[in-house]
Amino acid sequence: METVYTSDISWIFGIIIFSLLLSLVGIASSVFLGLCVYSDARFKNVKNPAMWGLLSGFLGWIPAIIYLVIRSQQSPKPCQRCFDLLPPGAVFCNICGTPVYQPGPEELAVFDKRRKRFLILWIASYVLTIVAVFFFIGFIFYWVNDMVNTGNYYNW
Repeated sequence: METVYTSDISWIFGIIIFSLLLSLVGIASSVFLGLCVYSDARFKNVKNPAMWGLLSGFLGWIPAIIYLVIRSQQSPKPCQRCFDLLPPGAVFCNICGTPVYQPGPEELAVFDKRRKRFLILWIASYVLTIVAVFFFIGFIFYWVNDMVNTGNYYNW
């Protein structure tokens, strides 16, 4: 029967805890990307901001890049009352005369501040994920090196 050393168990426990923390930071990064895209889509009045936020949050970079391409192509917005398509920059609907909602400067400032905050949080969490991966790899190499140098390893 082989002797299991306490240091080996603590290394394994440390790897498990570090893996869980790394996973949580990765999940937080995805959430922040989704919130960043959602806030930007609401700020730019893009159709279906929740869809773009969810796609970017769950699937990552590819939907976010597609969103960036699509958001620059402004499609006409429908009237809230008669659903006729409004020309860009319209103040009133040409058919029913309903005024087009234009957010005020205070509301635009709130949206802009929120989307910048989520962008900063996403960048920070992404950088933290990359740094944590490098620490994790270094941690594994150190553990294996320690086991080889002390002769304290198992036949895997």
